[in-house]
Amino acid sequence: MGTAAASTNPGPWPGRVAWSNALNAGERAPLSKLLAMGDDQLPGNLWMTAFEDYSTPRPGTQDVYFSRSPTQDPVLPQPIIIERDEREGVPLELPVLAVVGGGWGIARAKKKRRQQQQNQRGIRE
Repeated sequence: MGTAAASTNPGPWPGRVAWSNALNAGERAPLSKLLAMGDDQLPGNLWMTAFEDYSTPRPGTQDVYFSRSPTQDPVLPQPIIIERDEREGVPLELPVLAVVGGGWGIARAKKKRRQQQQNQRGIRE
């Protein structure tokens, strides 16, 4: 990290550091492949910095020069937290089935009771 300024304008560049950290072994391999270099050609403790500049239009057309920051602290973005409600609702079919099945069971029980009462009356007569 550090500061950046245009070559003819000593004012600050409007960009900001989005990420800055040392690369681990797993990140070095894809980088060396992308750069068509052997891993042994990369510096031992490789540090990368990503900048974001959303200014539009960008001020000036000069080159941008970067200077080293006295502190080389990692800069990591805030974690992206995605909250999901993973509760499962009762399917609509289940309550409908329960109501229909309950109604059918009650109607069947009433019919059976009515038949039993008629059979008992027939036996008595």
